[in-house]
Amino acid sequence: MPARTRLTSRWRPITAGHRSVVAVCGPDGAGKSTLVRKLRDRLADEGLVMRLGYGYGCFLCRRIDRPSGVAGAAAARSAARGDVVGRLPRSPVPTWRERVLRLLHTVHGNVDAYELALRLMLLRLAALINTSAVVVTDRGPLDGLAKHDPRPGSVLARRYLRMVSRYDLIVLLDAPADLLARRDGEHGPDELEYWRVLYRRWAELAAAAGNEVVLVDTAARASESIADDLCRMLTSPPTGIAVTRARS
Repeated sequence: MPARTRLTSRWRPITAGHRSVVAVCGPDGAGKSTLVRKLRDRLADEGLVMRLGYGYGCFLCRRIDRPSGVAGAAAARSAARGDVVGRLPRSPVPTWRERVLRLLHTVHGNVDAYELALRLMLLRLAALINTSAVVVTDRGPLDGLAKHDPRPGSVLARRYLRMVSRYDLIVLLDAPADLLARRDGEHGPDELEYWRVLYRRWAELAAAAGNEVVLVDTAARASESIADDLCRMLTSPPTGIAVTRARS
């Protein structure tokens, strides 16, 4: 992904009288929650109030799913078999059981997307009532796309990409898979490498659709430094921000 620090004309900082909506996304171990806390403190130093919400997983995930979701479990099996990283393997002629599982997976993805839309609407309303300048979700639609990995152009993919467009900025945190695994302590490097590919692919598709998506390497930079750059990006026209834009 080439380095590009100039945002498009769609970008409007807070100082333009606009309430910014930001999602911090990325695989497990990337440092999302840490960055969100640092960003909240940094914005508070600027006298700005941040409204925080969680933007990943539906009520079903929180009750019956593994922490990394259905796609994560399949990714782990695929990596263990040594499959080429990419779309989850599918047989040419699916069995009835596979058809049922795909249907359930699609329904699950739509439940996720609708719940995220509801959460974001409520966060915007709360921010309006409390005069919060920034709305931030820990995770967001990019996480849902990586989790469910719908076929590009499918109804579910379009639904999630529409959700991406409701954000002013998507921040994708990344790091080498070995480092992610050490930080996370729950998933192996092979599984996390699979997730990294899925995140980057959907980030590129989201950026190609005209959305603002920035990729940040958390292995090379401390969370305080990243929070400083994001705070500047949110409060003034961006010049020389040390981030990488997803390819568009």
